[in-house]
Amino acid sequence: MRHRSSPVFALVFTTEREEAVQAVRHWIGRQTMAPFGLKRGAVEKVTGVYIPAYLYSSTARSRYQASIAESYQKTGIRVVSDSQLSLGSRNRTEYHDLTGTHVTYVSDVLVTASHSVSNQELQAIEPFDLSQLRRYSPTLVAGWSAEEPSLSQEESLRVARGETQASIPGMLLNFMPGDGVRDLRHTTEFLEESVAPTLTPVWVCAIRYSPHKPPLRILVNGQTAKVAGEVPFSWLKWVLMMATGAGILAGLGMAIWADYFTGSAVDPRQQQNGIDRSLILWWQNRFPFAKVALCKLRPPKGPGFARRNSDRFSLHALWLGLSPPCSDHTRTSG
Repeated sequence: MRHRSSPVFALVFTTEREEAVQAVRHWIGRQTMAPFGLKRGAVEKVTGVYIPAYLYSSTARSRYQASIAESYQKTGIRVVSDSQLSLGSRNRTEYHDLTGTHVTYVSDVLVTASHSVSNQELQAIEPFDLSQLRRYSPTLVAGWSAEEPSLSQEESLRVARGETQASIPGMLLNFMPGDGVRDLRHTTEFLEESVAPTLTPVWVCAIRYSPHKPPLRILVNGQTAKVAGEVPFSWLKWVLMMATGAGILAGLGMAIWADYFTGSAVDPRQQQNGIDRSLILWWQNRFPFAKVALCKLRPPKGPGFARRNSDRFSLHALWLGLSPPCSDHTRTSG
């Protein structure tokens, strides 16, 4: 028979049932790709449960190797000509090898002790306010459902070590000197480990959005009302959104095309160096402000200037959706 640890600490509920339901509704409203009907789904059941967990702490001792970057500016004199020198600076970066030992105390790592709530689900509704941690007594959880641990202490200890191991590189990077770090390698051992069985408050909500599918389970932090859950992805909604977007773009393109050929364009037989002048004037009518902006960048006049450059200005107008720079450039006769 598996040994079950008695709780040492407990965190009490500080949110009410109505607050949890409201938080779930608000969270569902932000799930844009959720299945149809989820927002109108019926909340079948909301249960406050104390989920068993282990509170882990240890001393992490890491041996590390890394290359530390040192950035600086190097100033020098450059010969421009026989009679002129220039003083300038360039940024340089050098790397130096560094090895050493880093020791830190790790605490407040909370991992699940339940088969019904995975560690990923518990992490999703963290953090819990551990400053409100209390010594366990039966009166703290009286009137509430409290689940017994279904994972052994050894199983939860492996999970806690893995979670702590994943945070070590970030700790080492914050510890390193210099302007940057590369090629970081480390080995870490955990000393003076301790685990304390703890009860965590969680609201478990069941929402049914389809009579042909099982209800969706959503968890709510019993202290902060933080919500988490796995919402099915609606491929039907995605297809409809893509089709709607494509329809809008197609309609906009057809409207622009029809507006050009049926609008107030000038005689389409007029050509300007191979460019349909009516299309240019159509853009000019749609964006009159652009002519003023481009005329400020007007190049100097000169004989034959417009004839050599009218194609370039007209093409720029078509690509940028703007009018030609100025009318006197385009009216210069050849």
